[in-house]
Amino acid sequence: MLEQIRALMGDETFVTASGANGEVAAQIAAWEEAMDGQPLYTRVYDYPQLDRTLAYMNDGAEAPELSDAARAYFQPLTVQILCSQASAQRGALYLAASNVLRAGGYYALPEGFEDCVVVYDFGDVAFAVSMRRETVVDQEIMIAQGCVCAPEVREMLEGIAALEESGERALDLPEYGNLYNAEPAAIGEDLLERMKSLERDETFIALAALPGEISGYIADWAEAMEFQPLDTSVYAYPEFEDVFACLNGGAQLPELSDRTRAYFAPQAALLLGAHANAQFNGAAQAAASVLRVSGYYALPEGFRDCIVVYDFGAVAFIESMRRETVAGQEIVVAQGCVCAREVREMLEGIAGQA
Repeated sequence: MLEQIRALMGDETFVTASGANGEVAAQIAAWEEAMDGQPLYTRVYDYPQLDRTLAYMNDGAEAPELSDAARAYFQPLTVQILCSQASAQRGALYLAASNVLRAGGYYALPEGFEDCVVVYDFGDVAFAVSMRRETVVDQEIMIAQGCVCAPEVREMLEGIAALEESGERALDLPEYGNLYNAEPAAIGEDLLERMKSLERDETFIALAALPGEISGYIADWAEAMEFQPLDTSVYAYPEFEDVFACLNGGAQLPELSDRTRAYFAPQAALLLGAHANAQFNGAAQAAASVLRVSGYYALPEGFRDCIVVYDFGAVAFIESMRRETVAGQEIVVAQGCVCAREVREMLEGIAGQA
């Protein structure tokens, strides 16, 4: 995974397609040079327990009682949250550049595997990889997620490990995203119901540390999404070249390396959703960026990759459903996010040009 991120950092088409401006691109180039040699330190940490992580981030204060929905949302993102916190300490430019450089993958479960975090420290920058055991449609796999971040993430992980372990709550997460013999419509409805539960979840809103104006948008959207969508549209999953052209005024995509294509191809729906959210003001955009869910599902017979948009008038919910092979098993990987309803116009424009 480290080699993958190094290759992406040196790939001009990746930096261009990610939309990085000149300052962000320059920061990425500086990190590429710093990471050209061997890391100064490599350290393996236990995967941080969510309650202890929240206590550490709140200067030792007891973490709030978590609802199942909030716990299921935040636990897989614990390391990514720490990486963002560490990078934010070095300023907005550092954080913006680090957010571009994330990678992930699915792997067969190694024998004797325990959830962990590996940090490669290059001095001015680090690469942190979280590795978690997860059950996907009755098969145990290892899910790895890597983030470029500030090396201070090591101090955070050491501080969390040093906290007293007494009073820890054992993880008992609900098994979201493991439907069997489901039609695509059932997969979409499962993600939509999970999103609705997050929007109504007070502990989720509190832990996301959202100011009142932002949480107000989420409350309004939750009310709008209480009812059936005004319209539901299904689109063939678009080629990334078409998505890039749509988002860049018809500009032709530069020749893509295999790594860059593999990075962006699964993100079509999220990219379109984020672009549609430019229709919102800043607070609404921030609210929409929080509202994302994902899941893994058994592959329905005759399944084809697609994007589904549920239009609720004031807001929409966009989902991507993609066939993927995980540890030799074909499954559906689904992702969904709240966005402006203008995303439908983008998808219709792409479909019209195809």
